[in-house]
Amino acid sequence: MSHKKPNTPTLLILVAFALAVGLLTWGCPNPATQGDVERIVQENNPTDPAPDPARVSAAWRATIAGLVVQFTDLSSGDPVRWDWDFGDLTAGSSRQNPLHTYAAAGTYEVRLQACSSVDDSNCSEAPASVTVAP
Repeated sequence: MSHKKPNTPTLLILVAFALAVGLLTWGCPNPATQGDVERIVQENNPTDPAPDPARVSAAWRATIAGLVVQFTDLSSGDPVRWDWDFGDLTAGSSRQNPLHTYAAAGTYEVRLQACSSVDDSNCSEAPASVTVAP
């Protein structure tokens, strides 16, 4: 059985590519992850379709004054639609930053759904609780 030597130019090209994308680090503090490699390949391949729009990530803050709560949307990904459920069986809100008054003291489970399109194809939910007292 005969053994062939590796093709030296091909081997050098593969090593150079691996070094360029961070697959071989030889002591570098931040080696590339698989996601980095995929991102690099996608960015350098002009035949790939355009990437999906930014994914929405819902987030919010509550400022509480007695039974009145100012909800502030902190979502990322450029949402255009909001659906608030205040957890008290009242009608929710579709405003970006609603003001809500609770009828009684207590802890309520609040949910924000933020979407970047009219349909539900790019939505994210952020549930949390708020406690209000007179």
